[in-house]
Amino acid sequence: YDLQESAKQVGIVLKSFQLDADQATRVTDVMAAAFSNTAFDLEKFGVSFPKVGALAKQMGFELEDTVTLLAALSDTGMEASTAGTALKNIFLKLADPAGELSEALGRNITSVEELVPALQELEMNGIDVAGMLEITDRRSVTAFASLLAGSKDLEILNNKLKESKGTAKNFADTMRDSMKGALDETKS
Repeated sequence: YDLQESAKQVGIVLKSFQLDADQATRVTDVMAAAFSNTAFDLEKFGVSFPKVGALAKQMGFELEDTVTLLAALSDTGMEASTAGTALKNIFLKLADPAGELSEALGRNITSVEELVPALQELEMNGIDVAGMLEITDRRSVTAFASLLAGSKDLEILNNKLKESKGTAKNFADTMRDSMKGALDETKS
């Protein structure tokens, strides 16, 4: 089941981000790195990513940025469906250059690298829940507050995902070596 579901999700990502099939390894590396560094997993990915993937691509966010944000929300215990919907709503607010969120952040945001300093500036200015409600909406405020509070962690996780090349292969090699060792031990 997991292999079939993994392949399905890789296909969804490739289509959402309009990536060629030769990018499948990149997708699996990003997923493996996210799953091994956060509470995010394949089931949560399958629920949350389709709600936001194509929109993220249209807004200029990279795969790694989008997965970073979803995984960070997962780490807070937010349900996958709620996280995907909330992030979609935040992206829609970011898409309006004259909207309250874009104005509050003070710049066009198309990546985690741009989002982190903007969030940190908002936090330094002392934004509260009432202020967050003004720039987002009720369904998104919890997610926005979580991203705001964890902005330093976003940057760290985003770097891990951007440097994830080879992660899936390393996991597969480790698993194969562990299984081979267990089989050799059983044989002896």
